[in-house]
Amino acid sequence: MVLCEDDKLISVVVDSVAARLSNISASRAGGPDNLPNWVLKEFSDILPPALKEVIKQSFQEFKVSRTWKLADVPPVPKGASIEEHLKPISLTSTLSKVAEVVVID
Repeated sequence: MVLCEDDKLISVVVDSVAARLSNISASRAGGPDNLPNWVLKEFSDILPPALKEVIKQSFQEFKVSRTWKLADVPPVPKGASIEEHLKPISLTSTLSKVAEVVVID
């Protein structure tokens, strides 16, 4: 467990991390860290203990990995034609999303 600035404990549990990794959609893009989602899903039985420690250490130091802060933001057409307005779609690291869910849970 990690103590936050607002005195609430954030518990990083291996089972929670494992559940999140096993539910990843392998067909979706992984993000700017170039780590394919299929790798995270395929190895969701052995990665959670190590990932738990990385997330826990990150919370203890109040620091986030630089690669977890990166995002690809490609413009995607809002309508059927490309001449219409474009909207940005943010693609962030899957591991960053896993850490985010730990905080939310």
